[in-house]
Amino acid sequence: MSAFDVQTVPDDIECTEQVFDVDFHPIRNFLAAGLIDGEVDIFQYGLQDSNKLMAKLNHHTSSCRGVAFSPSGDALYTISSDMSLVAVDAVGSVVLNIPNAHDSPLNKMVVCEEHIVATGDDKGCVKLWDLRIRNATNCIKTWKMHEDFVSGMCYNAANSTLLSVSGDCTLCAYDIRSQKVCTRSDEQECELTCVDVIKNGRKVVCGTQDGTMLIFSMGLWGDCTDRIPDEHPETIESFTKLDERTLITGCSDGVIRVMQIHPNRVTNQVGDHDGFPVEGIKRHGGLLCTYSLDDILHFWDVSLLLSEATASADEDMADEDTDMETAVDGRFPSARAARGKHIAEEEEEDSDSSEDEEDSEEEDDDDAMAEDSDDSDEDAQAVKLPTASEKFYADL
Repeated sequence: MSAFDVQTVPDDIECTEQVFDVDFHPIRNFLAAGLIDGEVDIFQYGLQDSNKLMAKLNHHTSSCRGVAFSPSGDALYTISSDMSLVAVDAVGSVVLNIPNAHDSPLNKMVVCEEHIVATGDDKGCVKLWDLRIRNATNCIKTWKMHEDFVSGMCYNAANSTLLSVSGDCTLCAYDIRSQKVCTRSDEQECELTCVDVIKNGRKVVCGTQDGTMLIFSMGLWGDCTDRIPDEHPETIESFTKLDERTLITGCSDGVIRVMQIHPNRVTNQVGDHDGFPVEGIKRHGGLLCTYSLDDILHFWDVSLLLSEATASADEDMADEDTDMETAVDGRFPSARAARGKHIAEEEEEDSDSSEDEEDSEEEDDDDAMAEDSDDSDEDAQAVKLPTASEKFYADL
């Protein structure tokens, strides 16, 4: 690096085994990585060769498939193919170990609240856990809606909706306040690989095995309402949200793309993995971390993209104001309410228009008088000003 170069991202971190998942600490510059041999590595990342391995945790007996910090950063949750769910405190000590959390290997996890975690396994079972409970009732809800492995999960706090996608080509939505309120979408054309909530909770976007993006409207789970083909040539392995209408996607062709939703287009490329598939992607502020099959954690600076996204947020909100208002639970206002509002607006417009007509008549009279006055002034000036010929002879 020359004296004129400014390092904006940490150096790459080389792990001892293949990486299955990573997560950023919400407050401090720590990064957790779950490895294929079951080990969990905690790194401190920084600029100019300051990356450090802080801890190695070996509480799993087989591959660690998921790591996630709690919102406060006081706990690290991990899941494994050994079917266990573990909570580790800030000093690396295991504070909770559920050895047989599922009947099948755990595959995905999402933290819903500080102590509430949802997990999905290889056979499609989804469970919700309250980790403050230290007995067999940790699992507070169980759903068996999928028929194949759970490939992705996310949580929408605005309406307490948990979402999961699966290798059975379906999306499932669960109300975590009720065991019975859950919905399964129609089967799509191929496997769904990842899922997230966008457009301030109004839309749900899913990645697929064939590279097509599917858009669902919140609360309307039967079928997708929009499809985005041709922007990704291969499988969308993962993505992370940059703002409410922009995703950063990781594709199996190795390219990291910036994908804008409505209008649907790839606007930029962050980088690539030299042909290796982008297995996972996580963002923390303006720092992006991606990993592939080469056991290396790559860092990318997306602060400029984040600034551009912030600048366009007002425009996005203005566009949303023109849309029909949606209730928190995803339902639209009733037609009667909308019709009543429309009638009231028409009456108000009629009243305003009548007042505007009266005002316009008075303004027209005033304008006419003003125009007459202006015309008379102009006539007077026209008489006083000499013509060009008069000025010519006067000069002689």
